[in-house]
Amino acid sequence: MKIALLIPMYNEEAVLPFLWQETQAVVQKLPQETFEYIFVNDGSTDGTLAQLKTLAGQHPNVKVISLSRNFGKEAALSAGLTEAAKADAVIILDADLQDPPDLILPFVQKFKEGFDVVYGQRADRSQDSFAKRLTARCFYKFYNALASRRLPENAGDCRLLSRRAAEAVLLLPERERFMKGLFNWVGFRTTGVPFTRQKRR
Repeated sequence: MKIALLIPMYNEEAVLPFLWQETQAVVQKLPQETFEYIFVNDGSTDGTLAQLKTLAGQHPNVKVISLSRNFGKEAALSAGLTEAAKADAVIILDADLQDPPDLILPFVQKFKEGFDVVYGQRADRSQDSFAKRLTARCFYKFYNALASRRLPENAGDCRLLSRRAAEAVLLLPERERFMKGLFNWVGFRTTGVPFTRQKRR
């Protein structure tokens, strides 16, 4: 089974070595699977792209997509998903390690159990400020009052998508994308994995 790790990057020069080290330690626990890395450089102005090119030169399973400027995370995810959807499953990770790479293990297990979408669900938001917790709570209440399909509370972008779920997202015509909503809207068999978010590295 081939699994693509899709990771948007914006000025992540300092954290990239830690991200690579911790992610590699996790994927080595799944030797029966084939992993590829798809890094999307979203117009970084530091040394992120140079480091990514070095990694790609050293590891054949590393691919780098570099955008011409900073378009934002939603656009970066869309750009990377086109390439990542060629794998059996796609796992989206944030570069800052707030969503721990250890989530890869339960995500893959749930995928093998037949789930097409597996999302990380924050069990504890104590790392967030009071204002952040309040606005997040208000957002979910407001969104779910309007939406025809309920958005799971405290679910971030960190998630696994099967190939058919990823391809369904790519078929959607929206240009200004709210990816968390689109991932939810396409349906398929879905489950969450609770986790405690880490401090931004």
